[in-house]
Amino acid sequence: MIEFTSLAQLIVATIFLNNVLLFSFLGLESVTTVEEKPKNALKLSIALLFVLPLVSVISFWIYHNVLLKVNDTGDILRDVTYLQTFVFVITITVVVVIFNVLIKKVFPKLHSFLGQQSIQLVSNTVVLGVLLINISSVDTLANSFYFSVFAAIGYGLVLMILTFIEKQLQDAPIPKGFKGLPLQLIILSIIALIFYGLSV
Repeated sequence: MIEFTSLAQLIVATIFLNNVLLFSFLGLESVTTVEEKPKNALKLSIALLFVLPLVSVISFWIYHNVLLKVNDTGDILRDVTYLQTFVFVITITVVVVIFNVLIKKVFPKLHSFLGQQSIQLVSNTVVLGVLLINISSVDTLANSFYFSVFAAIGYGLVLMILTFIEKQLQDAPIPKGFKGLPLQLIILSIIALIFYGLSV
């Protein structure tokens, strides 16, 4: 549960203190696919910034109006929240496919820039993970939107930092056993410690 009382606290909590990549380990599969390619990290971050808020708002509305129905006195009229993961996966798939088709027709340059990054969000754990955190952490549709925007920014920020550091270390004499994923995890650990220092 992410605690916040103002928009500023939500921004700091979501981007730094509870970064979805560093502290919830969501979207780790993307770390290996954008290795040493900042442009790929930027593409994924932009695609996520478009898709995640849209999916979050739709899923939040579905959860509180379809899966869970509560009357004015607080009595539960309907509770099928056990279907939330299934419903969220379907929602993600539909929204990502529609988004991909729309930007291909309306914004072909943006579609050619993003390439396959937007359609790959269907299988990215950060999208489903943020939706599940969203349901338990925020109480309004507006906060759901803000939370998902800042979660996408935080995720993209860490991904960009990681790829830029890896690019700088490209010619460094790194032992063979540390190249690739081990080095990425070490860098992510250091970034997590730096972000965690902000809460102290």
